Amino acid sequence: MDEIAIRGERHGDHEAINIVNCRAFRHADEGQIVDDMRVHYPRYDRRFSAVAWHGETAVGHALFTPARLRLLGTTVRALAVGPEFQKQGIGGDLLHYGHELGRCEGYAFAFLLGHSSYYPRYGYRTAMHGFSKIALAVDALPAPDIEVDARPVQPADLPWLAERLAAELADVDFGWLAGPTLGAWRLPGIDALVWRDGNGRRAAYTMRPARARDKLLLVLADDPELACQVIYHLRPMHSNT
Repeated sequence: MDEIAIRGERHGDHEAINIVNCRAFRHADEGQIVDDMRVHYPRYDRRFSAVAWHGETAVGHALFTPARLRLLGTTVRALAVGPEFQKQGIGGDLLHYGHELGRCEGYAFAFLLGHSSYYPRYGYRTAMHGFSKIALAVDALPAPDIEVDARPVQPADLPWLAERLAAELADVDFGWLAGPTLGAWRLPGIDALVWRDGNGRRAAYTMRPARARDKLLLVLADDPELACQVIYHLRPMHSNT
């Protein structure tokens, strides 16, 4: 292949990035994710949206997403990587580009979810991280003795949400910290709600996929009993969680 030029995303590159992701994955989801991140994710940085060009045609894209992580008891800056490649060396060049930019900007490391035999050649190591899951027999929960009201996340909720998540991740080995911004808690394609009791007290925050509401991704609460009451109210849409 002729010379490939790699640079950060510029104004007007959006459609070319959508096309290269759609062609690579044969569906529109990845391109839509990039669009959503660009609009809603507060730490989106166009410099880390690396685009490979062959003349006037975009032929590769890797999105390095700046993030704050809770890692082994400390908070670090890292890059989450979502690369696209077509077995012509472009993917490796994109990774090298992002790695070097990240070093210059002081990021501690990059991580991704990908093929265990491909990425080690670019410095990645296979790691296993467990997930904490709690199984509840929803049908066995006692009927709630209070009414709860579901509301979208509001600016006034943000400090409470950030505090609750930080408390949940305080003792974990690896966790993605969300900051006190609406974009971190009201994500496209996610049904995210703050539940309050009759006195206006926050009972819980729930996050679940808008297309699969039978699956809870995250529940944050101060009071476990209030959280159970919220889950009971979701019971018509949940067999278990």
